[in-house]
Amino acid sequence: MKALYTLEEFSTAFGIGKTKIYALLKSGELSARKIGRRTVIPAEAAQRWAESLPGYRPTVGGQADR
Repeated sequence: MKALYTLEEFSTAFGIGKTKIYALLKSGELSARKIGRRTVIPAEAAQRWAESLPGYRPTVGGQADR
């Protein structure tokens, strides 16, 4: 596992766009660090964010629980 992700690497690895990444950073749901002018996301922060996502719940009969 990488120690740090650039925003581009995080976007590719987790399948989300940069706009969403910036929104996550602004809301505090994801933390980042600066190295010079570059913004990087520590692998631990990426892992915490991924683990905070809701679990997948398969539906029965093609309908979601309401």
